[in-house]
Amino acid sequence: MVEPIPDDVLTRIRKLVQLASDLPKSKWRCETTRLTILNGLCKDPATANRFVVFLARKLVHRGTQELKSTSYLPPDVAIVHRQIMIESIAAMESYIQSPKETNKQRLQELLERMVAEQNEYKRVPWTTARIIHDSGLLLVEYAIHCLVDPDNAGYWAYQTARHYAERYDPSYGTGLIPKSALLVRDIADFWTELYGVEPNLTVAAPKQKVMNLHQPPVERCSKKGLVESVSVPLPTETVTFTHHQGQYLAFIHLYWKLHKQGPAELDMVKFFRVTPPSVHGMVVKLEKQGLISKLPGVARSIRVAIPKEKIPELERIEGPPW
Repeated sequence: MVEPIPDDVLTRIRKLVQLASDLPKSKWRCETTRLTILNGLCKDPATANRFVVFLARKLVHRGTQELKSTSYLPPDVAIVHRQIMIESIAAMESYIQSPKETNKQRLQELLERMVAEQNEYKRVPWTTARIIHDSGLLLVEYAIHCLVDPDNAGYWAYQTARHYAERYDPSYGTGLIPKSALLVRDIADFWTELYGVEPNLTVAAPKQKVMNLHQPPVERCSKKGLVESVSVPLPTETVTFTHHQGQYLAFIHLYWKLHKQGPAELDMVKFFRVTPPSVHGMVVKLEKQGLISKLPGVARSIRVAIPKEKIPELERIEGPPW
């Protein structure tokens, strides 16, 4: 007897299918946090591993230039990177079939090799950022992390999918845009095939959240290379935060409404009348909890990543006048 698909799984698959269907008609970008529903689908590390290998194979099959341009890479470097990706996919499939220590060590070696290929860093305010020239290679790097770090498989599966589907267009900014539709469809197809669900999902779907149509445009990343932050936020589906954290979220939200861009950390230092390390520590914590999001390498791109109705009122700050 075939076991029925759990309701929560079917709901998540519906949302992925609906997202792929809505993107071609959208006049606005959609936040990549819409893909955090993959956390619930990838609770089982074995399933998450199959998913990321599926995306890595799709990447190589489509060609990295179709997905995200690497035309600025020297031809010999592009060939080396592609070969590493092909070797990595084969090694991941071998590990899935036989999770022996020798196969895991091979993945670790390939992971170190990929990191070495993109081992440039630069100083940015309060942290260090990694320079990414080949985003396809980075995607496969995320995929290998999923296999060798099973405790965080859902997180790495989300990062792999986010990187696979996220695109840039000057009319939309960076995020899930009409160009992402086929890529999100790839993601949805994996899950419909895995669970034997009809792609059309004719069962009545729950009411979808309305996309925020008032998102301000996002600055474009440099053509010479994407900047990927060393510390990447861990998405979360549960919105919980302290009163103090809520005040920072309120400030960021209000700053966007007033200035059409995110605040710098110095702006928060001045408003909350605290030290720069204190603000930076709060920003790092909010990002790790999935309460805020930032575009790698894009100044003033910090924004609140929770529904606006959950954001508290900004209170008056009492403190020393400095």
